[in-house]
Amino acid sequence: DNSDAVFAALKYELISTSGTKSFTLEEMAEFEGKKVFKNLTPSTNYKFRVSYGNVYSNDFLFTTESVESLSNNNFSQSSSAERFRLDVAGDKVYEYFFNAWNTNNSEGFANTNSDGRLYVKDSPVVPVNGAVELSTRGFLSHTPVLRSDYYRNCDIIVIGTLSYDGKLDSRPSAISFDYKYAPYNSDQMVIEARLFDANNQEIAYAQFNSSDAVSEMTGKELAFDYNNTTSKAAKITVTVKSGSNADKAFVRHIEGSYNAAGYVRDKFVGSVLTFDNVNLIYKALQLYYVLQKP
Repeated sequence: DNSDAVFAALKYELISTSGTKSFTLEEMAEFEGKKVFKNLTPSTNYKFRVSYGNVYSNDFLFTTESVESLSNNNFSQSSSAERFRLDVAGDKVYEYFFNAWNTNNSEGFANTNSDGRLYVKDSPVVPVNGAVELSTRGFLSHTPVLRSDYYRNCDIIVIGTLSYDGKLDSRPSAISFDYKYAPYNSDQMVIEARLFDANNQEIAYAQFNSSDAVSEMTGKELAFDYNNTTSKAAKITVTVKSGSNADKAFVRHIEGSYNAAGYVRDKFVGSVLTFDNVNLIYKALQLYYVLQKP
């Protein structure tokens, strides 16, 4: 049987403007049990063919995907709008915005009573030292009998949430970020990323849930799990949450200073997540070798 000798003698050639790479099957790299060409150049036209001596197969032409990044991935582009003042002393409360990213800060300023005073009064997602801080917050949904007790009670829990929904034409192997976390009552932070094709069908997913305290900014990388390796990506979503439980047991009362306006600096705060430097990782742009020995 000469088939083994013929198969072993085949050359697999990858040709671009920078030259030709030629390998036997044994010489090719492996990835997840498959033979691949590794470390291809992004956004480059390639020609792939198989040769046996002076006999060549038809050419297969392809272009590698580009390397992309998320907009405002380090949250350097942010803005704010003053919503009201806590008291005559001038303490101001702001709603914060991050370019290309969405928050649920509007939940903190959703309801007003007849005299225009807000029931819910703060942003659960704020800029801190160049990063984003997300916190689980407790607020009161109604005016109390004693207005000075307004900030000393809560019956609404808002989980700080940051999200991204944008175009993406390439398929990264992982997503990375920096974070630190101060959980309360064993609550769990949630970070997830999803890739979708042009038909809005999910093709890959990555998720990180944790209740572990992390006191210093720490790097984390999440590998995408692809359920479809043939569809081209069209969109990516990222969702970040300070916790998982919207229950009063997951916030604690933090007493602030008292003045003529009451306990206006009191807060109910639960888990706090600091998040920064979101990057897409392209470990190896690869062409999977799909020919199999007969």
